[in-house]
Amino acid sequence: MPTSDSKLVKELNTLKSEIKIANLKIESTNKELETARSVIEKKNKNIIQLQEEIATLIQKTNTFEDANKERPMIKVDDLTRQLCEIVETINNEATQKSIENKPKILVDQFEVEIKAGIDVKDGIHLTQLQGPELSPQSVSTIKFSLRQAPVITIVDDLDTLNK
Repeated sequence: MPTSDSKLVKELNTLKSEIKIANLKIESTNKELETARSVIEKKNKNIIQLQEEIATLIQKTNTFEDANKERPMIKVDDLTRQLCEIVETINNEATQKSIENKPKILVDQFEVEIKAGIDVKDGIHLTQLQGPELSPQSVSTIKFSLRQAPVITIVDDLDTLNK
């Protein structure tokens, strides 16, 4: 029969073994905890980065929406009418003004190439292009050629004309 001392020694060894196993489990759990903390820290950094990107995108979207609200626009038929009125005004002024020894000049041909955005919210409107949309290929052009107005002489007397 084992003595009580040997029984105690056996129990003590069992307890030491259990403590050793518990300590190993604690170490393993601590390592897992550190790994989890590291993963959480990385995820938190990613979340902060994504929140910053979202804030930047929201700001860009708001800027874009504000730019769209503030874009100058004109109806196509209003633009056409205004361009025709400009040519008509130039030609009328040229034929009415008399400058000595200078020929009167008229607009002979008038070509317009409009490059613009199109807004269809309330009918068709041309809109001015904004910053990033602008390039040398997106610039509208107006080309026109001039010609001398015909000279008309009005004679009061038929006798003067026959001479």
